[in-house]
Order: sequence, then C-alpha cells, then structure tokens
Amino acid sequence: MEKLLDYDRTIVPQETGYWCGPASVQVVLNSLGIRVAEKDMARELGTTVNGTNWIGSFPQVLNRYADAGYFVVEMPHDPPRAEQKERLWRDLVESINGGRGVIVNIVAPPSNYPRGVKGSQSPRYGGGVVYHYMSVMGYDDAGARAVWIADSGFQPQGYWMAFDQLATLIPPKGYTAAPGPATPAPAPAPAAGLTAETLAAAMGNAVPIDRYRALLPAFSAAMVAAGCTTVERAAMWCAQIGHESQGLGLFRELWGPTPDQLTYDGRMGNGPGDGFRYRGRGAIQVTGRDHYTNFSGWAYERGRVPTRTFFVDRPDALESDEYAFLGAVWYWTTQRPLNELSDACDIAGATRAINGGTNGLADRQLRYQRCLNLGAALLPTTDSEELTVADIERLERFIADFLVGYLGPALSDIKDIREQLTGGRDLVRREDGSVDLAASFPGWPQLGGDTVVDALGIVLQNQVNTALRLDALDGKGTN
Repeated sequence: MEKLLDYDRTIVPQETGYWCGPASVQVVLNSLGIRVAEKDMARELGTTVNGTNWIGSFPQVLNRYADAGYFVVEMPHDPPRAEQKERLWRDLVESINGGRGVIVNIVAPPSNYPRGVKGSQSPRYGGGVVYHYMSVMGYDDAGARAVWIADSGFQPQGYWMAFDQLATLIPPKGYTAAPGPATPAPAPAPAAGLTAETLAAAMGNAVPIDRYRALLPAFSAAMVAAGCTTVERAAMWCAQIGHESQGLGLFRELWGPTPDQLTYDGRMGNGPGDGFRYRGRGAIQVTGRDHYTNFSGWAYERGRVPTRTFFVDRPDALESDEYAFLGAVWYWTTQRPLNELSDACDIAGATRAINGGTNGLADRQLRYQRCLNLGAALLPTTDSEELTVADIERLERFIADFLVGYLGPALSDIKDIREQLTGGRDLVRREDGSVDLAASFPGWPQLGGDTVVDALGIVLQNQVNTALRLDALDGKGTN
C-alpha cells in the first residue's frame, strides 16, 4: 500500500544554504494545513550559518504549532540494529497514517548518497559528506519498502528512496516522529482570564501597556507551570516578581559593583570574573554559576533548551523574554517551598526565601496587598480570546513539551516490550468491543504459538516433573 501526504511542493526548496532544518519543519506543518515562514522556523530552531544544531530542537517547535505529539528517537548504532530499523519503520508508518510527516537527520557520504527508486530520479548530491535534514512524507509497503522524501536541498526535491538506505543514513543522528491517530480539532477557547490591563495594574504600570501585552503569554504560562493558580499564590507570584523586576521593567541585576557584588567571585560556584558573568538575571534573579548550572540541567531535561549547559554558556539568554519567566518557574518550584508560603499568606517568609533576608519587604507588602485586591482577575489561563493561536501554543509548551517528549517514547517502548512477551503490540477487539484474547496474545511461532511467559512456565513445569521422576527413581533404588 502506498500512502503519501499532501503538501505544497513549491515551498520545499530551502531559502538559504543552511536552512534545511527550518524548511523541513515548514513542509511538515504545511501538510497539516499550518503555514509558517521559513525564517521564523529558523529563529525558533536556533539555526545559524552552521545549520540547526540538534534534532532534539524540532519537537518543541512542531508541537508548539501542531500539538501533534512529536518526540525524538536517536539512532546511535551505525550500522543500525535490526530492532532500531523496525522501530523506525513503525514510527514512520504510524506517523504518516496519522497525517504527520517525519523529519530525519542524515549523514550521507559520497559512497551512500540518496538514490531514487520506483522510477524516481536520484537527487543531485555532491560536495563530500552531506549533513542534512529532510522530511519523510510518504511510504510504500508493497514489496521492497520505500519512503517518499521531500528534500529541500537537492533537486528534484521529491523522490522515492529505499527504506533500507534511509535506515543507513540516519545513524548516528536521529529523527522526530509523532505516531498515533490524527489529532482532533481543538475545542473553542473559553473566556479570557488575566489580561494585559490587569497585569499592568498588578505591576504598578511600570512599563507601557504594549510591553505588558507582549509579556502576557509567557507570564501567564509561567504562572500555570509554577502552580500559581489560586488568588493567594497568584498574588504572591506577582508581588515578588514585581519587586524583583521593577514591575517587569528589568530582567538583569543592576551592577555597581556594590560591596556585596564584589564578593560574588569565589562563592556560589563562581571563579574569577564569574560574579559579573553570572549576576542575577530573569524575573526572579537567578544568581551564581551553581544556580545557572542547575537551572540549565532542569531546563534541558524538560526539552526547553538544546544543551545541558545552555545558560552557563549563554548567560545573557536568561534575561530574554523567552527565558526570564522560565527561570522564575525553576526557582519557585525547585529551590524553595514558595507555594506553601503563598498558601499561608506568609509574605515575610516568601521574601526571605527569595532574597535571603527581608530586603524590600515594605514594597513587597504593598504590591502583595494590591494583588490580593485584584482577586480572581489575576488568575492565569492557558486560553484567551485576547491571544492568537501562536500565543496559546506558547502558553501550553511549558507542560505539553515535557509530557509529549517523554510520554511518546514511553508508550512506544511499552508496546515494544509487550510485543516481545506476547507476540502482539496491541489488543485486538471484536465488533462488539470485547477483547479477542487469542488474537491479542498470538505468541511466537518459535515457541509453538506460546507467549514468552507461557513458554517459560512450560519449561519450569517440565523441570519440576523431571525432578520428581528422578526423586522417584532414586527412592526405588534405595529400597
């Protein structure tokens, strides 16, 4: 059977020599009816003149726009093992059956340039070893397995390739896929919660209203991720962040240096010159090399940054709109029991947890009371009529990226284990909805149709029977 996804063939060619990654994302989203600009995808993937660094950057961008459940599978073994190839094929087929293309990262030496099959023209690869991203947009499982490639970098930019060759091109890189049924249409968005005007009031109107509008999606998403979804927690969050950032007007520690700042070198994990390099940044100022390191690891494990030392290597990124509130989520949820202090309305305790003392307590108390007075209007929402679709997807990424990134591979691994034990990956149901046990647990031909567990049971029972017979023979010999 041949299955080919529909997409606009005119958008396939990449716009620069190093935008194969962004172009691949553009093609996959286009097949889902989502039109994006290649340059926007390049920015979101962190693509540079050296290309897109890591296949792991792709799921969060794809899921931000499509909410499709993309995750990464790495293929480190070269040549690939048989089980890696079979998983690749299953992921390709299930993703494409669900209407979702697959993006692969390949390494093609001159001896193994992609070759066209099924009458397709071979693409015009050249120039030595090619490191490249491309989209798999179809498959054919009749006879020799083949895949349809949308190739942004090489003409004819659409061709059939043997699946076996694709499997040799991916190691030691990987691919991003989204197996499973097609995503249902999203439900209509409910009424808005926190607005830019309410946020401005909570922050004391320290910056223009347009600035609050720009920050609102990330601010609301961070509140949700931090669990600040009650009036008491939301008021504490806004009061403490309002003081630390001067009403969202400043995401970097002002540097004198003050006498205290002069002591930064030599503590908090800092070496010479690190005190200034790792000065406080973010909505709640993350300070010191140790905190930058721990925060980087936390963000990497949740798929929010491409490397485990991202903020250690790029400390200025923490003061950007994209990451300033993520730093606050990390501190609020992992470093101190700030939600417990918020539930207890302990403004002094929360101040000490953030500041190490009671610096600025009077201002924090004024802000806290003002925020409490705003009541439920301060509560965040992940859906708002004021937000665009892209804004809503950014709000969801704090939670959705983590769940999708880990749940997808886990389900696939569980099915792999089930198949190894029972011979089948899924339950088979009759027309009336009941489970067909014989079809669901087919067993293995090598074991006479038994499952692995049944076969082990038979072996153990045979051993017991043999032992009993030997005992009986031994008893007869002694009489």
